[in-house]
Amino acid sequence: MYDERWDPSPSATGLRRDRGALSEGFEDEFTRPLGELLRPIRHWYWVIVLTILVCSGAVAGFSMMQTPVYQASIKIVVGQEGKMFADPSQAVYLQQLAPTLSEAITTRPVMESVVQEMNLKTSPEALINATTAEPVADSQFIDVSYKDTDAARA
Repeated sequence: MYDERWDPSPSATGLRRDRGALSEGFEDEFTRPLGELLRPIRHWYWVIVLTILVCSGAVAGFSMMQTPVYQASIKIVVGQEGKMFADPSQAVYLQQLAPTLSEAITTRPVMESVVQEMNLKTSPEALINATTAEPVADSQFIDVSYKDTDAARA
């Protein structure tokens, strides 16, 4: 039983053979005019443009609704003691000490003393949640950061 809907011949598909100079050696390939290929794009152009505009507007609106977050950061050198560098023989020890000290920075006793010394109107817990302290790999540095929605507090 022959079904002409599935007939791949050029007459059934609406394709035509291009016998131009560029198609020599490719006689079995079929081509369509460019206008025929672009017809669906031209027909649905308004949908494409409207989709792009709606998505762009949604992203812009979402971005404007976000509360800005400010960040302050500092790098601390472990074992500095007023000199640029500590005794070179202690460098390995100080590199091993940096991860421990970075963990200690975000503890409650340290944050309580920061709140008291700086007369902050925030709780130590809030300070702990907004502060990160990470040791810099293979060095004596600790990178401390604080994030807040208020630029003056950050």
